[in-house]
Amino acid sequence: MKRLIKILFVSSILLFNAQLWASPIFDPVAVTLCGIGSLALVGGLAISHQYHDFSLLNDITQVSVFRNYIVEKILRNTHFLTFSRDASDKVLAGSIVYIRQAGASPQIIKNNGVWPMTVSRREDFDVNYLLDVYSSAPTHVPWQELQAIEYDKIDSVIGGHMNEVVQAYAEDMLIKWAPTTANKQVLTSGAAVGPVDAQAGNRKGFSPKDLAKAMTICNKDRVPNDGRRVCIIDDNMYEYFYDQLSDTQANAYNQFANNQTGQVGKLHSFNIYTNSSIAYAAGSDTPKPFGSNLAGTDNLASLCWHPDFVERAIGDTILFDDKGNPIYQGDIYSAAVRAGGRKIRMDNKGVVAIKQDAAA
Repeated sequence: MKRLIKILFVSSILLFNAQLWASPIFDPVAVTLCGIGSLALVGGLAISHQYHDFSLLNDITQVSVFRNYIVEKILRNTHFLTFSRDASDKVLAGSIVYIRQAGASPQIIKNNGVWPMTVSRREDFDVNYLLDVYSSAPTHVPWQELQAIEYDKIDSVIGGHMNEVVQAYAEDMLIKWAPTTANKQVLTSGAAVGPVDAQAGNRKGFSPKDLAKAMTICNKDRVPNDGRRVCIIDDNMYEYFYDQLSDTQANAYNQFANNQTGQVGKLHSFNIYTNSSIAYAAGSDTPKPFGSNLAGTDNLASLCWHPDFVERAIGDTILFDDKGNPIYQGDIYSAAVRAGGRKIRMDNKGVVAIKQDAAA
């Protein structure tokens, strides 16, 4: 686009000079009209090119607008991610999060009668972590399709890239937030259910009583019960969980369903959503990394948390576009987003995993 405008601009200048020097008498009005016409030509072709490339594409190639486009996708497609602290304003150089962490709280003494009191110093420390890069594989849109498409394929292609990037980021955030200590993990206790995909053997189903245990852990850890607790139930664990609700529980549960946010219900102080992303290897307290294949002995898990105990951050975002590529004779698009997150507490307080247990 910039190259085209530059060529047209230079051409208009040459035409302008030719008109000026070809005229036997210097006519200010003619010169002015010639200049305006040349600029109008450049502007008109630029606008025509913009409409040919579709308004959304031209808008989101702007860095700030593209970033807003990503955030909008997160809000719409993975609403549960917003139930966390947003540390995006703490990102340095687009790729690293720097947070100053407060040290231990002061000791509280009731009815003190000893002086001088013991003086302690609060030691603050830094929390730094690098953001990961989530990239989409390039998509080729051939020239022939650009000439004859009956719908806005460019917008569709870009939207598809954004959906995949956002979904990958959301699934990885759940893994990053998942607890890595046994005392913040609950084993399922329901009846035997069949294996999923590559799993071998049955697992115990996710009982509503297991969610009550997660609530007890949160209460013991003094996690606020202010109506903001969240539970993401694995899609494969959800059917058994819902079937075990009593009629009374189901009636109260369904009153909190919200199609716009994706919330499916509420039980034992948790607003409940569904997703599929977390798995633990047998005997391990650490979730498997993002992109890992489900093995025969792996166990699926659902995740509970409170927004004050997890955080997310988005850094650099970019849309790559190569329009009119001569080798591919078409346009090529891909996207990349720097993003990350973490558990706030080193002791894993505020997050609880409900893991499948093997059934006999």
